[in-house]
Amino acid sequence: MSKFESSNKTHVMFYINALNGGGAEMHFLRLLVNLDPARFHATLVVGRTGGAYDQRVPDNVSTIYLEEKSHWKLVRGLRRVIVKDRPHLLFSVMDNANLVCLAATRLLRSPPKTVVGVQIPPSVQYGGPWWSRGAVLLRSIRALYPRADCVVALSRGVQGDLLSISPALADRSEVIYNAGFDKDVVAQSRQVIERPPDEQPLLVACGRLTRQKGFPYLINAMVEIRKRLPAHLWIVGEGEDRDALTRQIRETGLSSCVRLLGFQQNPYRFMSAADVFILSSLWEGFGNVIVEAMACGVPVVSTACPHGPEEILCHEESGLLVPVADSRSLAAAVLRVLDDDQLRNRLSEVGQRRALEFSAEQVARSYEATFLRVVGEYPDVRIAA
Repeated sequence: MSKFESSNKTHVMFYINALNGGGAEMHFLRLLVNLDPARFHATLVVGRTGGAYDQRVPDNVSTIYLEEKSHWKLVRGLRRVIVKDRPHLLFSVMDNANLVCLAATRLLRSPPKTVVGVQIPPSVQYGGPWWSRGAVLLRSIRALYPRADCVVALSRGVQGDLLSISPALADRSEVIYNAGFDKDVVAQSRQVIERPPDEQPLLVACGRLTRQKGFPYLINAMVEIRKRLPAHLWIVGEGEDRDALTRQIRETGLSSCVRLLGFQQNPYRFMSAADVFILSSLWEGFGNVIVEAMACGVPVVSTACPHGPEEILCHEESGLLVPVADSRSLAAAVLRVLDDDQLRNRLSEVGQRRALEFSAEQVARSYEATFLRVVGEYPDVRIAA
């Protein structure tokens, strides 16, 4: 018998393959930390160590690292933990982890309830030939996600995309926006950094250095911006496109004013120092960094990419939205904010108020309601292998 079966607390087991340094992983950790301890007992299972956010797991959270890499070894390892600890509910985010969870519970006679979170539009992320890894993932999502008790999409756009590939999810999917920021964001944003000299404008962007984030269009926008103002651009993040972006920066003559800062444990100090925060993505699931920047009091210029930014920002009020893959429009919007003190102040003030709607505390309450609805207020679940 699990030690939690005699308690009125609902035991939620959080699962993720690795705590890498992305927005989905940060959202996952914020939910874990902010779950009400009076109503829930949370445990954490991680597929393997070595993630950038491993050190962010609180010491008081019971954590198990499976130390497996292959999909099927992760499935078997997670199944063993489920049988031993008997959680009432299994929760995961990100498609690879979701598929591990759904496979791990299949062979249990009385499995825990499952809630899986979808962080990106699957049809956009996993397009390709039928034999490609992405296409295999897409078929797996279509086959396995209807077996979940609830599928949570982080935006209405992502929910629509999900239903387009799996209509069977219509009666078991819902939208809960990501936990965009918590008290640590505000506290860490106060750390002072050295800005560019002579009060030259500072622009900041954050994200993995991949095609999705549209950084080549942002660098080309900087060429236009520098014709008017001696602005600097700092990009926080690491990824496979670093060499290509470094080459583009050199070839456009921007080496003196564009910096690739790599992964940063505290990106918020750079956000708070910025005159404008920029999201140049070609697509998103939500756009956590937009909320983080708004919480830091920084005006935001973002592409109106699918999906997320248009659900976070009200154009002209809490941010400016521009077309996707349009360097000239991106440059014009940034220059407009830098030139107009009244606009800049309005975007900052309204943005901070809007960010409160995505606080980790508020989003955790929404997830708690979903967890309780799925398992029942006082669940009596017994699992047998």
